Amino acid sequence: MSRLEHPVSKEQLMAFVDGELPEAELSEIAEHARTCPECAAIVGDARRLSRRLAEWKVEEPAERVSERVLEVLRQPRRRWFGMSPVFVLGAAFVALLFVFVVLPPSLLRSRQAAQNSAVQEVSHGQQGQRSGVIGTKPTSPMVIRTVTLTMITREFDTARRRLDMIVMQFQGYVDRLTLTANPGSARRLSATLRLPAGQTDSGLDALKKLGQLTDEAQSSSDITSQYVDLNARLVNARNSEQRLLGLLRDRTGNLQDVVAMEREIASVRENIERMEVQQNDLNNKVRYSTIQIELTEEYRAQLEQPTPGTGAQLRNAFVDGLRSAADNTLGIAVFLLRYGPALLIWITCVAGLAFVLWLARRRVGRFSIL
Repeated sequence: MSRLEHPVSKEQLMAFVDGELPEAELSEIAEHARTCPECAAIVGDARRLSRRLAEWKVEEPAERVSERVLEVLRQPRRRWFGMSPVFVLGAAFVALLFVFVVLPPSLLRSRQAAQNSAVQEVSHGQQGQRSGVIGTKPTSPMVIRTVTLTMITREFDTARRRLDMIVMQFQGYVDRLTLTANPGSARRLSATLRLPAGQTDSGLDALKKLGQLTDEAQSSSDITSQYVDLNARLVNARNSEQRLLGLLRDRTGNLQDVVAMEREIASVRENIERMEVQQNDLNNKVRYSTIQIELTEEYRAQLEQPTPGTGAQLRNAFVDGLRSAADNTLGIAVFLLRYGPALLIWITCVAGLAFVLWLARRRVGRFSIL
């Protein structure tokens, strides 16, 4: 039976030894102590301590002490600081009784309670997990907002600079930005902006002035329940980690058990860090709205293309000729290296066959002459 599932605490065992429990619970704990070596050892230690305290007796006073006490009693009663000597002796006796009889069991129970703190923490954590919702529901709905804008602008460079100014003005940031500028085509900008949720509408109004709006799309996603569930699982995981650390501190097993416990703690810590990353990501998406903007330049094709000079054309033709010659030479070399051996074999076979036919025809001609 593991410490996490132990049905009897050490405080109950101490109360069992002192006889402070009901009859039904006394019999139940007695039956458990007969089958559990750990509980039986605790009960035996407590009973031995009680027997020692019960066997302790006050030694008989010496004869001189008795005579002195009788002499004091025969004298007229005097008060010490306004108190009777009998009262002072009684108070001293009560103090000694407290020090030697009452205090040791209390200290013993305090030490045992400290040793059982990890077990109590486990039981309390399990009760907390069974009690229901652990996470706290947010005071307002958590909504992730996404906006997509498609625009065309005549002043592309001005719109590009204005975009950076708008992001800085509304205390946002650029998550991603891509600028495409191919020769002979319109320039295009694709960016993902993150603006604070409270300033999203004002930021959209400023962004729509960058050009002509051709398409707009907005979407919202409520993640309140998802956030509450993630927060509850994160709290449970942190509590589990603390309980495991407490068990590891009090564990007295072999090295293999300690290593297994440390692996379990490392697994829980990894899960906690993963959930913390998810929680931070959700918080960031809620605090900052996502704005996807596609900005395209209003392109006007040029009627006349600039023509290079004569020297540039001759130089370009010479360079193209050298490049073409090099490519052709390289292609021929690759062709010969790849197919040359096969062609050589075929040519050798054809030449040998032609030679054999020539010899055959020559011999046939000789026989016909004869």
